[in-house]
Amino acid sequence: MAARKPVVSFTVSPSEPSTAETIQLLDCSRDPGDVGIAWRAWDFGDGTTSVGPAPVHRYSAAGDYEVTLTLATFDGRVSRRSETLRVRPHRFDPRSEPDSVSAEPDSRLSP
Repeated sequence: MAARKPVVSFTVSPSEPSTAETIQLLDCSRDPGDVGIAWRAWDFGDGTTSVGPAPVHRYSAAGDYEVTLTLATFDGRVSRRSETLRVRPHRFDPRSEPDSVSAEPDSRLSP
């Protein structure tokens, strides 16, 4: 009987990021054969990649991206999983910015 492939699972935080946010990915995969995971490769769907169990990434443009995690066990079994991530455009919210600019005229500048 052939050993079962690893079960690929991962989380993305935040789950609905904007282009202003860095996302954190976390590999939650497991190997039912108990041999262990040798390597992990991430494809963020925007032409960039990473390796390791918990990469971070920031998208420069809004859109839907297919994030793929491919991994292999020490005995060579390979699995992959893809999920679509929707990235929203960054919306400027003046309430979240420091109040350093005033629309009121500065009386010190009057003649």
